[in-house]
Amino acid sequence: MYPHFKETLKNLLSLSTISQTAMSKSLLMLAGLSSDRHALDVREVFGEDYDRIRRRKQALLLFKGRESEIQTLITNSVDARRLSGELAYRWRDLRAKQQASEGAYRQKRNDLEKDAESHAGSISQLSVELESKRSEGQRFSEHLGGLRARLAAIEKQRHDLRDFSEELTSAALKNLEAEIQRLGHLLVDAKRDPRVKVEEQLSRARSSLIKTQRTLRSIDRALINVLRKHFVNTELTQLSALLNHSLLTQPIGEGGIELLDEAGLVERLRLLKSHIVDGSYRDSTISMPLPEPDHDAASLDDVEALRVREAEDRELIGRIEAVLMAIKEQESLIADLEKAKEEQRKLQQQEYSWREYLKARAEEPRIDTELKQTEGQLAKVSADITRRAAELERIREAKATAENNLVKAKASFESGLARFNQCRPVDLEQSEVVPEEPLPSEFATAVERYIERQKRHEELKDALRNGLRSIEQVVGSDYAGTDDEDTIRLLKEEIDALLTKSTLSGKNGKITSTSFVGSLTRFYVTLTWSGTQRSK
Repeated sequence: MYPHFKETLKNLLSLSTISQTAMSKSLLMLAGLSSDRHALDVREVFGEDYDRIRRRKQALLLFKGRESEIQTLITNSVDARRLSGELAYRWRDLRAKQQASEGAYRQKRNDLEKDAESHAGSISQLSVELESKRSEGQRFSEHLGGLRARLAAIEKQRHDLRDFSEELTSAALKNLEAEIQRLGHLLVDAKRDPRVKVEEQLSRARSSLIKTQRTLRSIDRALINVLRKHFVNTELTQLSALLNHSLLTQPIGEGGIELLDEAGLVERLRLLKSHIVDGSYRDSTISMPLPEPDHDAASLDDVEALRVREAEDRELIGRIEAVLMAIKEQESLIADLEKAKEEQRKLQQQEYSWREYLKARAEEPRIDTELKQTEGQLAKVSADITRRAAELERIREAKATAENNLVKAKASFESGLARFNQCRPVDLEQSEVVPEEPLPSEFATAVERYIERQKRHEELKDALRNGLRSIEQVVGSDYAGTDDEDTIRLLKEEIDALLTKSTLSGKNGKITSTSFVGSLTRFYVTLTWSGTQRSK
């Protein structure tokens, strides 16, 4: 039986494919076992190879399910390595361009700074010269303006004073001065006291006049005459400081003083007089200074004195009434005074202008000559100012252009440097890859191309890392290397050896590998041992 089995096994091994069902029936028949029950324990027949084969099959199925994704990872890895080499090539070129760009910027900056500094010096010097010329021109202009103003003033004076008469003006001024003086005196009197006070003064003056007149009419019956029998004039004068003047001159009789006890009155008046010492009154209850008497006692009953006082009162009343009238017409007086003063000022100004005109008219020929000379000098200076101002403006524009170019150059350089600083250097020890397209000659363009490639390289690296994590989560860590590149290498080798490593086809249930030979040999031995046990 064994030779038969051996021959059959040879034939099986020479086949490229065979049905598993046919294989199973043939083997059971050769072993003399029934196909209606399990003839053997496969795990016992194959041992650890069975589990390994199952794991390998499962891993292979998962691996093949991710084959397109793995191929993409391998392609990205190749592109990333190529981009890394290209970046190394570009970085070496970019560093050279950066150094050349920095040198060119420094040279351009130095040239522009020198130009700006030179222009600044020229501007400073020319500005000083121009300012000096403008000051000179300003002096000429001011002098010329003064000369023209003087000539215009002379002409205006000639026109304004064409009807001026020096004799008439002098006479009018004298008349105005007299009128102003008269009005001034009236206003002084009117302003000395307020209207109420003046009216009170008028009232007192009129009362005094009435009393004087009444005294004149009743002088024989006045109280003072009764008292003269008992007192001398000096004593009466002292008493008049205490007694009212009207009281002393008031008549005795009907409608006047009623004298009830003359002796008693005299006694009391003497008592009062005894308390008057050195112009003051003093008793047990009061002490006070006495005012000076308005009138001497000797004049109180003097008819001539009374008539003089009456005339004085009338004159005082006239003056007070004139002052009161002036107060009432004060606004009109002020207006008249101001009008007179204004007329005086005008005449004085005309008189002054006439004298000034006579002086200026004598200078008119000299002013005309000086005017022509100044106009010529001003024209010459103005032409020089125009020329220098144009030159100054040209230099300022050149300086501004240099400064603007300096700012633009600095901004361009700093912008390029900022973009360059975004370029991360690569390991120059790695092998370089020459780009398919020619390298840009401009530094800024080269930087942009480098940043584009750098961004693409980062995207590829990120895709690789994410893809490898995804693959590892599916097929496990059997293909994990020391780094991403080592993992890609293992995955590539597995892809390349996919057919030779396959043990079972996941399709149509057919055997496709010769690596099953060892297992079949062990299977034969097991079958032989099982048949022997059944024979026993």
